[in-house]
Amino acid sequence: HQTPFSLIDDLKARLGADVCYGIATYDDCRPERAWQPTAPDLVKKAPSTPTRAQERPLWLLAKPEPVAARSLTLLKGPERIVSGWWSDTAGIVERDYFIARHSNGTQCWVFSDARKRWYIHGCFA
Repeated sequence: HQTPFSLIDDLKARLGADVCYGIATYDDCRPERAWQPTAPDLVKKAPSTPTRAQERPLWLLAKPEPVAARSLTLLKGPERIVSGWWSDTAGIVERDYFIARHSNGTQCWVFSDARKRWYIHGCFA
């Protein structure tokens, strides 16, 4: 009988230590800075009340990808994120995010820029 810890050790040995990781959340409104990979944690902690972070996907793309507006059906939103004004200009985020369904069936997290171009920033499981 294999324990979850031995399964993680086996996966690390076969695929590399950088393949298996957990997620640590950080108190930052900017999606790109709100989480970081960490060592796998098998202890499940259920929050007592829903949080805003639970309405965001755990899987963010490394870089938001352009998507045609006609392939999206907006389901929920917007959630306005304006943050990073205290840091350098590269850290400033000002976006309206939506939960949307892509024409391929994927539920995703999207935003549009000032030029009305849409981007997928993450996908829900």
